[in-house]
Amino acid sequence: MAELASIGRPLTQRFFVGTIIYQIREMMALNIQLATGETRTYSTCYPSLGENPSYHTKCALAWPNCPAQEEECNHLDCAIVAAKREIRDCILFLAFCFFFIALGITTRGKAIPDGFLGVIMVAFGVLIIAFAVFMLYRSYHSKNELTEFRDRCTINGTRAWKT
Repeated sequence: MAELASIGRPLTQRFFVGTIIYQIREMMALNIQLATGETRTYSTCYPSLGENPSYHTKCALAWPNCPAQEEECNHLDCAIVAAKREIRDCILFLAFCFFFIALGITTRGKAIPDGFLGVIMVAFGVLIIAFAVFMLYRSYHSKNELTEFRDRCTINGTRAWKT
């Protein structure tokens, strides 16, 4: 069976959360072609966090650093697991953000300084949350496309096949 690609260009973004560096990277390994001629690509590996971060797939491939597109496997199940992991990571990151929002509310605004710096901090926080929500939406969309391809060999109702 085939898998469908995510929405396009590679994207790398790092989030610094305490001492953890979380990197979101869209990798392109699984290619699915639609009947319309469009080709979509999905990542099949996901990062593991911890002391020695590395990248893994469901089929037990592992890399110490982010693998090249050609090195990843092209298994549909691996792409579905990678999309689910990205969804989980986005939800955890949003929960972390909302925890700090709640902390700021409970301190009655003392956590955010007055003046221009406070406005910049709030605007930056809103942008980070908006980016995380966008990544969550993209991940859900990719997972839904992959499961539709697995179940019906279509993507958004268009016939598709693995290339």
